[in-house]
Amino acid sequence: MSGPRPGPAMPWRGVDEVLRLWTGRGQLYSALAAVASEQPMERAWKPRDVERRGNRVLFERCVPLIARLPTSRAQWLEAIPATVARHRILSNAPASSVDWPATRRLGWPPETFVARRRLRVQDEMLVSSLRWTLDTLAAIHDDAISIDPTVDVAVADRIRVGFGLLDVSPIREATAEQPGMPEISAMRAAGRPWGALADLCRLLSRSLSSLADLARDQIAPDDELRSRLFHLGVLGTMLYELGRMGASTRSVRPIAGGSTGPAFEVRGLDARPWDLWFEAAGMWRYYGVASPYRSAVAGLHGAGQPLGADLVLVRQGEGAFLVECKYSHNADYVGRNGYLQAVTYLTEARCGLAPFASSIVIGPDDVVDSHGAVTTPVGQVGVGPVSSLSAALQTFTERVFAERS
Repeated sequence: MSGPRPGPAMPWRGVDEVLRLWTGRGQLYSALAAVASEQPMERAWKPRDVERRGNRVLFERCVPLIARLPTSRAQWLEAIPATVARHRILSNAPASSVDWPATRRLGWPPETFVARRRLRVQDEMLVSSLRWTLDTLAAIHDDAISIDPTVDVAVADRIRVGFGLLDVSPIREATAEQPGMPEISAMRAAGRPWGALADLCRLLSRSLSSLADLARDQIAPDDELRSRLFHLGVLGTMLYELGRMGASTRSVRPIAGGSTGPAFEVRGLDARPWDLWFEAAGMWRYYGVASPYRSAVAGLHGAGQPLGADLVLVRQGEGAFLVECKYSHNADYVGRNGYLQAVTYLTEARCGLAPFASSIVIGPDDVVDSHGAVTTPVGQVGVGPVSSLSAALQTFTERVFAERS
């Protein structure tokens, strides 16, 4: 199985900054789905689309561990150890297993006899952990094959046997319980095949418990999701740099597709708050300003929604800092395509939204060497790496406050 193709540098500090805002996987999936597609004919992404693609990557990482599991039901059932449990029962008649001292304590002559019965029971921890692993893996497998039907070919026999255990006692009656590290360690010490199952449990548990691991292990390796993660990384970098400038940010609504307002309120740059948008096409209606693009294409049916930069820091009637994210090794795509969009957004922002504006294209640090900028009649436009965002923000705030005075 070939590994993922390497992509341009990811702003992981910014990604981690954004992940600190969230507690659940659904919030990350919604934010990734909210990134606007640059392909006009591509259907809108939904959070479940993102989750499926992430689970396809996760299943690929599970394949080497699944390959170590048994290939027959008998091997599994033989591997489940049994323990002996002793139960005390009361009987109206004596039997070979009567506990005479315990019976005598109930009174003599006896009317009730105390007996002890030995029962063989399956190891509860191993069975419940196996059930949890199979249930969890089944959901991931369904998502993975919906994206790539061949993703399980190398382990199809083990998958078939494993999922078949869900209809077999004692797994069928077991309660699925996610194992913690003590249980995983005990499982590993139980010998084959539990060591392989322990490694699989650990991988699945890690993917469910840590957003940072989810982003690095499941999202970043996917070619289509990686560019969306870059957008979130640039947002996180912007939040981090605003904090270094003395500002505080407050999330005012979830980052999700079709958002009708800014994602954050920014305070501390000056006396009044600023709005920070993620995917800003909705800001025209929000501020009650006619979209220049929509006005220009009024006679063109199906021309689409208003244009909007990937990130916008704005105070209506005063200033707008517009960021276009471009994630690619292709310098022409980052530079030419990004510049054309940045100039367009800059021009539009000056059409009734803000009297002062600045626009920047942000590309990966290993693709864009340094920050270049030019002053146009409608404002400054530039192209720079993620690391240049701090200086660009500082320059914008200094200029907009100078314009005000």
